[in-house]
Amino acid sequence: MSATEHEITERLRSSLRKGAEAAYKLSRGERGFAFLDLTREMKIAETCCRQMAFNREDTRWLPFGIKLSEAQKRCGQWLREKQPSWRFKGLAEILASFVANMEQLETRKTGRRGIILPKKGFQLNAYNPPVAPPPSPKKSGLILPR
Repeated sequence: MSATEHEITERLRSSLRKGAEAAYKLSRGERGFAFLDLTREMKIAETCCRQMAFNREDTRWLPFGIKLSEAQKRCGQWLREKQPSWRFKGLAEILASFVANMEQLETRKTGRRGIILPKKGFQLNAYNPPVAPPPSPKKSGLILPR
């Protein structure tokens, strides 16, 4: 059974708020469960953005999810590199502003019918892992064309 749009947006709102609270705790120097809460809520919020994009056939929700995914990766990097805690305060403010942007996107008229595709020039900046070199033709047993 799929969730309704209202349930998805309520869950997205609460995840962004809880994520902002966890980021604020991290900015005060708390560690451990605050980071786990932050990553869990950001994953949930990213999933909600994907669900809204699918349910509404509106790709304008996808950049929110992409930004949340990137922020989640950066948070882990900040903790591993022992970056200053003020970065998490900035993240808390950004997550709080996402709530307002999300509400505007939810209620704003589109002026169109049907699917809303991304604007021209939109690029998905996904993480591309390095590609392993191809195996040597002699060792792999492949027959290569001449």
